[in-house]
Amino acid sequence: MIVALYYYIHPVNTPEQWRDRFLDNYTGKTAVTYANTLKQFSEAMGDRELEAIGLRDVRSWLDELDCAHTTRVKHLNVLKAFFNWVVEQDDSPIRRSPLGKRFSLVAPPDTLQERILTEAQVAALIDAAAPGRDQLMLRLMYEAGLRVSELCGLRWKHLKAGEISVYGKGGRVVGLVSRLRFGNCSMAIEGLRVSQPLLPVPEKL
Repeated sequence: MIVALYYYIHPVNTPEQWRDRFLDNYTGKTAVTYANTLKQFSEAMGDRELEAIGLRDVRSWLDELDCAHTTRVKHLNVLKAFFNWVVEQDDSPIRRSPLGKRFSLVAPPDTLQERILTEAQVAALIDAAAPGRDQLMLRLMYEAGLRVSELCGLRWKHLKAGEISVYGKGGRVVGLVSRLRFGNCSMAIEGLRVSQPLLPVPEKL
């Protein structure tokens, strides 16, 4: 009785206690996404009240997450919406959000350029592969810009007069003209079915 009276006079305003009220404003996937973020954040903050949570706390929590930068940004946007909503409530324990409008996460440096091979490196990679099938496979991927899954899905029926029909994601069909030469290999080869792989896996020795 005494404990209940104490909390009635001195309510505890933790993120967890405000979370459900906030989530009542959302439905569907948005509610699920917001609930996931606020659950993780509430568990990290523990019994810390909203008044005691500052920008440094939020930043530290975001930095400790094991996820991509884009996911961190999504978490931050949820927290901004949550704190802004709390501030607008008549019984809000805080007057302003710890997350200013201008606060944002610095994007990590773009290292894509560092991971792209030069033409010389690609040529060396192809030359280092076993002659025949392996070299042809690498050259086809490089010159036609194929994904591994697209390469594995190629059949002889997809090769006509030097043009290769690639079936990519979403059922899209892309016609590619390759400079590669398959020599006398064609659908006319005796005993070769058009449904057979263009680059079959070699038999184990």
